[in-house]
Amino acid sequence: GMASYVGADMSDLIEEWRPVVGYEGFYEVSDLGRVRSIGRTVASRGAATRYTPGRVLSGEITRARYRRVKLSVDGAVNRCSVHALVAEAFIGARPEGLQICHNDGDPLNNRVSNLRYDTASGNIRDTIEHGTNAQLRKTHCPAGHLFDIANTYYVPTPTGVGRKCRMCHKLRERKRRRKAAAF
Repeated sequence: GMASYVGADMSDLIEEWRPVVGYEGFYEVSDLGRVRSIGRTVASRGAATRYTPGRVLSGEITRARYRRVKLSVDGAVNRCSVHALVAEAFIGARPEGLQICHNDGDPLNNRVSNLRYDTASGNIRDTIEHGTNAQLRKTHCPAGHLFDIANTYYVPTPTGVGRKCRMCHKLRERKRRRKAAAF
């Protein structure tokens, strides 16, 4: 009975399904971040038709660690990010210039409660806060020098702040001065 659900998040017991925007009648998406096809009858060879039952799509995980599903209607296949399908169905159309952000920094957690529309810098702030920022995870500069307190300085970039390597800067300056002295 209910006792087995003690400590579980009650909202998980009731999964809400809504049509995938643009694929109404063919696919549905849930507030828990699952996507399913709706059973349909398709014409096959000759005059015969066959029924394809609906199923939850497992999809694929991209290199950037986002879940993607293939949606197809009449032979036209589209690869769609699950977080985008969830946000569109449950939050609404994405406002111009905003991105979809995962509140906990986990790109595979596509529950509607974990998604929001925000600016690009809000999205980057997230990745920094959650330690999922690929740039911040790098411990060394491209030349192999350690990004430690003594060797790192920061510069403004269009999306926030970037890290620079003091050692590389020193070597570039030395080279520049040598070149200037040669004249």
